[in-house]
Amino acid sequence: SLFFSPYYPVPKHRPCKGIFTIHDLIPLRHPEWFPNQSTHHFFEKNIREGVHHADHIIADSQSTKQDILDFYSPSSEKVSVVHLAPEDHFFQGRKRKFICIKDQTIAPPYILSVCTFEPRKNLIRTLEAYAIFRKKNPSLKLPLVLAGSLGWGFDNIIKAIQKNSYQEDIISTGFVSEEILVDLYASAEVFVYTSLYEGFGLPILEAMASGTPAITADNSSLGEIGKDAVLYTDPYSPNDIADKIEAITTDNILHERLSEQGRRRAQDFSWQRTALETVSIFERCLSN
Repeated sequence: SLFFSPYYPVPKHRPCKGIFTIHDLIPLRHPEWFPNQSTHHFFEKNIREGVHHADHIIADSQSTKQDILDFYSPSSEKVSVVHLAPEDHFFQGRKRKFICIKDQTIAPPYILSVCTFEPRKNLIRTLEAYAIFRKKNPSLKLPLVLAGSLGWGFDNIIKAIQKNSYQEDIISTGFVSEEILVDLYASAEVFVYTSLYEGFGLPILEAMASGTPAITADNSSLGEIGKDAVLYTDPYSPNDIADKIEAITTDNILHERLSEQGRRRAQDFSWQRTALETVSIFERCLSN
């Protein structure tokens, strides 16, 4: 028999072998983004003990595996990488003439970002980049759609929206259902995800599966997931982010190339593959 936990550490005292998944170690890599000390304690004590007591560990990405090795020092052989995947319906999304979310009506084309409103997601620089892009390209009146729930530190992001010169064209949807999210991705002109650190980066895959060209940072796991199918930017430079938005929205050949490459890259990931690789790890652990 085997005990598997997709998040919490396996118990120290158990009558069988134990495996658990670590999705990221961002609270240890960047403690400044997590003001709640209990979060840091959980990763510093509970996860550390879990790594020591587990028979095997699964990481969502090579980047997260490296963080596990850096912070907890298990043997490399004790940690396996199993990637996540986009849901199949993201491959089947269709462009809509308009999308209704609560009392808002969104009409393509638009720039899309999907993430929680928190400092790590780098939305303030994305907002600055949007203003730069609009000022340089007055004929391209593309709205910026921000889809995601409010996280810690969201108040500074709300203030940045309110101070933005193009505030009237910034649409904040809050949480959206998966059904609406499929349409939002498929109908977007470009997807912008300038996160400063990720354990995996599922939104990038969802955008690529939808055929929407994606802009992201080449940090943590994002380069591992995007490879050559996305356009990389300096997440600390609003000017560079703006330049990348301009490149995709003004160059039809680049737009089409990234759309096709993104779809092909996203097809390298599937939940069936994730399940098969996970079961293979279970079998290997039980046979040792």
